[in-house]
Amino acid sequence: MKNLNLIQKFTLGGIAFGLIFPALAFTFDLAIKNLPFSLENILKLHAVNPIHFIIDTAPIIISFVAYLVGRRVYKHDEIAKLTIKAQLIEIHKKNEELQLSNAEKDKFFSIIAHDLRNPFIGLMNLTKLMSEKFSGLSIEEMQEFALSIDKSATSLYRFLENLLNWAKMSRNLVPFNPESIHLLSSVNACAEIIQESSKNKDVEILCDIQDDVKVLADKNMLLLIIRNLVSNAVKFTPGGGKIYLTVKNKYDNNIIISVKDTGIGMNNEMLQKLFNLNAKINRKGTDGEPSTGLGLLLCKEYIEKQGGKIWAESEEGKGSEFKFTLPMAS
Repeated sequence: MKNLNLIQKFTLGGIAFGLIFPALAFTFDLAIKNLPFSLENILKLHAVNPIHFIIDTAPIIISFVAYLVGRRVYKHDEIAKLTIKAQLIEIHKKNEELQLSNAEKDKFFSIIAHDLRNPFIGLMNLTKLMSEKFSGLSIEEMQEFALSIDKSATSLYRFLENLLNWAKMSRNLVPFNPESIHLLSSVNACAEIIQESSKNKDVEILCDIQDDVKVLADKNMLLLIIRNLVSNAVKFTPGGGKIYLTVKNKYDNNIIISVKDTGIGMNNEMLQKLFNLNAKINRKGTDGEPSTGLGLLLCKEYIEKQGGKIWAESEEGKGSEFKFTLPMAS
């Protein structure tokens, strides 16, 4: 009874009253006439006086009406509760979306205010220094300046590309067209783009992916994922290091793609911050290359959009391995 609300208690009370009161009334009437309690005697007794029968059975009618009213009110009460619950869930969902949106805006402005400003300052300083000392520079020094400018410009371009992709992704403006893709051709295309920066650092990129491996993915998203992961590996691998691109075991119609390096690695605290929008890593590469963590956020979003997942394994001083899954194509 403790778990019953007021409407349910009222309804049960009405039913109980409607059953007990007529039974007592019938018993009393039969006792006055010295008749035993039976349905036949009840009908005979009230056939003589129908009004008396109506009075005796009125509580049954009243209790039945109370039951119908109580049931209707209870039903409306439950509907109202469900409606309120649904509204609270929707409010909670909207609140989470708003918090995520605010976090994205904070990250965006932080990148513009700090991470985007610094590479431009570095590039401006290089060009200024070169212009001031141009007349006294040797061919070798000019080549060195040109190489530094190219390196800064390339890094800045990739950073801006990630920033624009992230802005479009946040507004759901990135087209998604999954198709059957030869994984090796996409990996080779990305390795070719990054080859110059890896050569400058004396970092070797090794690929061990069979030609017949196909994935179901959006081509542009796949290229961005591989490019970001390999660029990160180059960034945090010192000269003489190696980067391995392989396909691990296949399971449940998915394949595991691995990008492993022999770089500086990460501790557990840094691993926990990966793929986290609110976390600040900003660790420079082995040659002072800037890093914002934005590329990894994009990788996570694009991989999950294609039904996959991404994770990292690392040990400080022993390199890192990033793995992600994608559906296999027939």
